[in-house]
Amino acid sequence: MDQTQRGILGQPLLVPTTQPKKKRTSMMSFFSKVRKYKKIVLDLLVHGLYDPVSAEVIHESMKTLTIILGKIQGKSLGSFFVDITLQTRTLLDDENDNLRYSAFVLFGQLAAYAGRKWKTFFTSQVKQTQDSLLIHLQDRNPQVAKACKTTFRACSPYLKERKENSFQTEEDQRNPKLCRQLSHYHPELLQFLYANKIL
Repeated sequence: MDQTQRGILGQPLLVPTTQPKKKRTSMMSFFSKVRKYKKIVLDLLVHGLYDPVSAEVIHESMKTLTIILGKIQGKSLGSFFVDITLQTRTLLDDENDNLRYSAFVLFGQLAAYAGRKWKTFFTSQVKQTQDSLLIHLQDRNPQVAKACKTTFRACSPYLKERKENSFQTEEDQRNPKLCRQLSHYHPELLQFLYANKIL
């Protein structure tokens, strides 16, 4: 019987009395281990974002991902960037204030680290999130509203249209949500946006 089977059957496990000698590892080996564990940790945290039972697991996953993104400065996220962005976006309108707050903070972090590789993808996500960003600027929870304002500032470069495209396509002209939002803007601001070909 091996040690695992003995432990399961209640027999004492053989525990070595001395520590095994550690082998020296090269720097390359060290960094490959760091990369390996980073992927494992990110994988666990991304899975935590999708937890169907516990809002606390989702909340802690978002908080930890925000910290990790800050430490690694968004580098080497790979496809995790897409997963994190998509799930975080769905949590921006959650009923739970803590989840909403953490989602806005994390989404703002993602805006800072989208880079060239994910710019097109993130731009489309920000545009799909525009209504949530505008609505939660006046959230009932002041902390969520403040986080939303910070995130809105971080996302604003992704809301700008390219110069060759007009913001107001035929579809946008018929968009009642956009018209409703624009109706609350000060006329001078609308004139500025129109004059600078933003509208």
